[in-house]
Formats: sequence, C-alpha cells, structure tokens
Amino acid sequence: MGRNLVAEVSEALRNRNQIENLRRSMLHMRDKKDAAMIDYTEKKLAELREIRYSSISSIEENVRELKEKLEENGCNFYFAKTAKDACEYVVSLAKAKGVKRIVKAKSMTAEEIELNKWLTAHGFEVVETDLGEWLVQLAGQRPSHLITPAIHLSRHDISKLIEEKLMVKLPADPKEITRFARSFLRDKFLRADMGITGANLLVAETGSLVIVTNEGNGRLVTALPRIHVAIVGVEKLVKSWKDAVRVLDVLPKSATGQKMATYVTVLNAGSETPSPDGGFIKRELHLVLLDNGRLDAARDSIISDALNCIRCSACFNVCPTYRVLGGHVFGYIYSGPIGIPWTYISHGLENAADYAPLCISCGLCRETCPIGIDIPMMISEIKRRYGERKGYPWVDRRLAGYEGLLRLACRTSPLSNFLSSTSVSRWVLEKLIGIDRRVKLPRFSRRTLRDLAEGLIVSHGGSEGKVVYFADSMAYYVDTDVGLATIDVLQRNGFDVVMPPQKGSGMPSFLYGLLEHTKKVAEYNVRHAYEYVSKGYDLVSAEPTAAYCFRFIYPRLLESKEAYDVAERSYELFGYLSMMLDRGALDLRFRRYKDVKAVYHIPCHSRRLSKDKPVLKFLEMLGIETEFIDYGCCGMGGTWGMKRGYEGYEVSRVIAEPLTSAISESDADFVVTECSLCKIQIERFADKKVFHPVLLLDKAYKGLPLP
Repeated sequence: MGRNLVAEVSEALRNRNQIENLRRSMLHMRDKKDAAMIDYTEKKLAELREIRYSSISSIEENVRELKEKLEENGCNFYFAKTAKDACEYVVSLAKAKGVKRIVKAKSMTAEEIELNKWLTAHGFEVVETDLGEWLVQLAGQRPSHLITPAIHLSRHDISKLIEEKLMVKLPADPKEITRFARSFLRDKFLRADMGITGANLLVAETGSLVIVTNEGNGRLVTALPRIHVAIVGVEKLVKSWKDAVRVLDVLPKSATGQKMATYVTVLNAGSETPSPDGGFIKRELHLVLLDNGRLDAARDSIISDALNCIRCSACFNVCPTYRVLGGHVFGYIYSGPIGIPWTYISHGLENAADYAPLCISCGLCRETCPIGIDIPMMISEIKRRYGERKGYPWVDRRLAGYEGLLRLACRTSPLSNFLSSTSVSRWVLEKLIGIDRRVKLPRFSRRTLRDLAEGLIVSHGGSEGKVVYFADSMAYYVDTDVGLATIDVLQRNGFDVVMPPQKGSGMPSFLYGLLEHTKKVAEYNVRHAYEYVSKGYDLVSAEPTAAYCFRFIYPRLLESKEAYDVAERSYELFGYLSMMLDRGALDLRFRRYKDVKAVYHIPCHSRRLSKDKPVLKFLEMLGIETEFIDYGCCGMGGTWGMKRGYEGYEVSRVIAEPLTSAISESDADFVVTECSLCKIQIERFADKKVFHPVLLLDKAYKGLPLP
C-alpha cells in the first residue's frame, strides 16, 4: 500500500486534544441530527430513497435535459469525463477571460479534482471563502470532514494558526476569529474576477443549480465576480423540482440538525450586475458537469449505491474510527465511511484500500444514513477486490477462520485455557496469528452447546410457536450458559425449539473482505435454516451480529429466494420476545428484583434490528434500575479489536475510552449487553462484570438471585 497507516494511526492517537475535539463534536452533531430527524417518518425516507435511486438510474437522460435547459438559459455547459478535463477547462477559461483573482465556496468536488493545485500552478490567486476551508487552506491541509472542513482544529489551534500565517494575534474566541475572517475575506470578494462553487443539486427540468450554505459566502462568490464556474458531479442531478424539494427538506436536518439551511441559492443563469461605467454587465455562468468515474460506478451493482449520497455526513458522526483518527488518517481526499467508496470511484482501488482496514463493519453508518446506503457492504467489497488483486493480510485470513480456532480450543479446553493465560503463549499467538498479547482470551467450554443441550430441547407437540435457534460461535463454544438460557427462556414460553446444523455467522470474513468465504457460510446456514423456516418456524439468535447477518448480509450476498425468506423471519432474541409481549403471548411469571442497578450498552447491530431498545423494557420489568450510556460503538469490531497493535487493539482501546470510563465511574452493580464481543471489550477496559440479558431473565423465571 502507498501509505504507512500504522505510523499515521500512531501519530493520531498521540494527539489527545484532537481526539477530544472530534469526540465532542461528533456526539453533538449526532444528537442534533437525531433530534431533527425524530419525526421524519419511514414513509418519507422511503420516498427519498426512491428519488435518489430513480435519479441515478436515469443519469444519461437527465444530463441531456439539463444541457438543453442550461443552453436555453444562456449558460455554458461542459461535460468533463475526467478530473484533468475539468481542471483544464477552468484554467483555459480563466486565461481566456483575463482572470487574476479567484474566490471559491466550499466544494468537495473541486477538492476531488485538486483544482486549487492546477490554478495556483498557472499563477492565479485562489482564496477559499468558507471559514473552515479558508482555515485548512491557511494551514496547508485538506478538509477532514465533508461539511465542517476544519473540525479537527480547536479554537486555540485556529488562533495560533492565524498568528503564525497572517501575523495577527487573536484571542481563542470564535466570535473574534469569525469577525477577523469576515473582514479579511471581504476585500477578496470585491476584487475577484471569477467565483467557483459546487452545487448540492442540479434540477434537469429547469436547468437550475441549487447551492445550500450557512455562511452566505456562496452568494457572494456567485454574485460579485463577473464569471461564475460551478463544478458538479453528475450524481447531483434530479429530474424535477418536486424531487429537489424532498432532498432539500432532509439535507439540513441530517447534516446539521437544522430545519432549514440559512441560505438556499437557486441559479438558472448568470445574473446582471451594475457596471462602474453605467448600465449592467451580464455575468457568465459555466457549468462543468463531472464524471470522473461516476458513470462507471453507476453500472457497478455494489458501488453504485455510493452515488445516492446527499453529502449530509451523518455517517461521520457515528463512525467509531473516524471519531478518534479524524479525516486526515481515515480518508484520502474524501474521508469518513462514505469516503471509502467515493475514493474508490474517483481515485481508484489502491487509494481506497489504503484506509479501508480502519472500517470495523459496525454498521452504524448504514443505520444513520437517511438514504439507507449500504456503506459496510461497499467497503467489504472494496477490501475483497484489493485482497483478490494483492492478497489478504495473514492476520485477516487467520481471524476470518476464527471458528476453526474456537473448535480446536474447545476440544482441547483444559490445555487451551491454561496456555491462553500465560504470557509466553500470548506472545506466541501474537506472532503466529496476530492476536495482540494484551488481549485476555475467553475461557473455552469443555463441551459445545450442542453437547450440553442434548436432551434439553423437548418438543411441545402442537405448539404454535416454532423457533430455529441460531447460537453463533461464542454461545456455541464459549458462553454456553447464554445458549442454554436462551433455549430455556424460549421453551418456558411454549416455543418448540430446534437447533439445526450451523456454522458461525461469518461476520469476521465479511469484515476483512473475504466475501467468498462469507458466501459459503451464508449458503450453509440459510440452507439448514430454510428447511424449518419453510415450515413456519422463525429464526432467533441471542447474538445481534448473527441476526444482522441473516437479516441484511446473507440476502445481499446470495440474492436467493431462500435467503430472503429466512431474512424476513429472522429476529434478535429480545426484539422477538418484545413482539410476543405485545401480542400478549409472553409468560410474565418471573421474579422482580429490588435495589439492583445496571448500565446498559446497546450493541451496534442491535440498533438496526430492534430500534425501540427492547432490552431496556425487559430490565424495567425485572425491576432493575438501568442507566443507558450511549457513546455508540464500543470499538471491538468483533475480532478486529483483538488484532495486534495499531492495526486494531490500540485504536479499539481509544474508541472504548469514553464508554468504559463512564461505566467504571457509575454506581451500577453490573453491565448488560447482548453482544458477546462487546462483553469482552467492556470487561477488559472497565471494572464491571457484564451479563447477557437472557441470563438475567432466565434467573428471574427460575426465581433465583441475580449473578
């Protein structure tokens, strides 16, 4: 790979101020977005998705209509196949028109084609006028975020930067900094010959450019210079104003938590401006419509999903690795989760694969995306394409085959449990497999769950409730008490339970891009589950990641009727029990507890499976006083958090810090979470015991004290 990712990650983790800035900012933006979108119905989101999918599927038709309308409006239209074509057009235009000074509004498309380098190389003065863009230009950096380019800089960093670069001493006060920037940039606006912008939308039916800003600089860039150049990707095209309004409704809510952006500018042609010599001068408007890999991506069955992005950056707010590393490490020119497929589209596989290993497939980006873009699937596919071309890292291949290691450890449990507790053995594991020596491995069961459950699974005869129980690897080989409790709770509620042949969910191989292996696992698990699902059984798993695989990953990989049928009837355990509770079909004869406090951590994959947090409902029913601490992902990422050093463990540890610190400081008696790997992560960095909620419910049904 072209970058030394380990060195970059190591340096980023030492920058504690930046980590705290990012964490605080991302959590604030996440909460604002969630509050603004709380009443945005699933129906509206579905309509928005359909608009985006329809727009991408009819790109070529929309381009033809847009070109006709723009030319009718007296505008200049240029279709740029490549980044070089776009830059050459702008440079040639600037030279032909005698341009000397250029002002720019924030545009990631201009960043994508590295337009500033071209313009400055040809002697033009180029000034960014968005405050964040201006600051990163002053610092000689690139934006680290889609909509807040300087989010990695604190107010103290900014004050110091202005003093160093402009010899102006300012207090670290945002108001004073903004006041200075406004004064500094005003002269640049007034003396500029050309203004360059992007656009948030292009409306084909009227030939309109729509620019959304909060600072107002976009209007000055388009209204003061005599030439306006807009550089816009073809994916920004929508057919009609009806479609555009739908996008404009959700964009500010999902991006900044605003009901509406401060400025929405619509341009159909170059406006007229008073001439110093009297009369009016008509401004020129040039639209450079950019391909640069987009049309090829539109024909790619997986990567085409990235073109649906509306650039709200909601995925940045929740991404665990972005929160601690920032966009200069977790990015190329485009950063954040959606930046990986966009880097692939615009700058190729190698540049995307350079930082794709930092994605831990938590799925939070897909969960928060208003379009529902399957970012984890695209990233996994990019890892696959790079792995097939260049080879997969040894550690990834070994950890993707985790189930074989678990099976061996289970068969030799007395020896494996002893060896895993010694420093020498952990050193050997680090060298041979890549598991960081600081990782405390779980204790393996002498007998598998199937061995222990033999004779316990009893048919109820004519029971209406029929359940396929999918244990997944940890409950099968390690946390067998969770598996037994799940079977007991389901049977206690009258369900016929079967446990057909099954392999682990395959999530680690999906995480590392070994999709052929994931597909084989999916085929095996779906085939055996479908035998029962086709007879009216539901599939239930107490492991959220396993249910997530059945519901969302297997259908995408297999695209078979069987996979879709199984997906429709796949549930996470407590989501399923909650559904039974709502139907009045749940046995409520269980013990209630007093004076017990717990902290609840919701696993990432549970968020998409059970949006109403059913575990909290059951803990309340059990009488357990529960504090919900929500910092997002715990950082484990399955086996990713076990990987050696800065390639996994170190980043995982820093991601976990705010969550595990809050847990350690709480007065809770224990922690509750459904995920077996979240349990490992929390127990290794916090001083609390962690329990699966089914263990608590099983104890309550039996009238026993809590563990």
